[in-house]
Amino acid sequence: MRSDLINEAEILLGRNWEKFAEAERGVVTSPFSRSNLRDDFALMSMATEFRSAGRTQFYLNFAATDGLEIASLVIEGLGSAADAERELLPLVRGVTYAPRSN
Repeated sequence: MRSDLINEAEILLGRNWEKFAEAERGVVTSPFSRSNLRDDFALMSMATEFRSAGRTQFYLNFAATDGLEIASLVIEGLGSAADAERELLPLVRGVTYAPRSN
């Protein structure tokens, strides 16, 4: 069941991030991807660059989900998306998940 919910989150996030990049005429430097960090926990990511007025701006999109909850992080900056992703992805991959206790 959780894997089905993770799959649904993957489809939804991937479509939204790709649609945004296309609508804003971004250049995807790292396509949408999913990494299963555990059987019940996945990380999704995508990197996009936008060029305007001679400057390069980037968006790094990250989301982690157990299927029931999603944590999302968007990092925006100037410069190379590939360089920023290379620095930040290892930190994001280190994310841990602590289920809520009710």
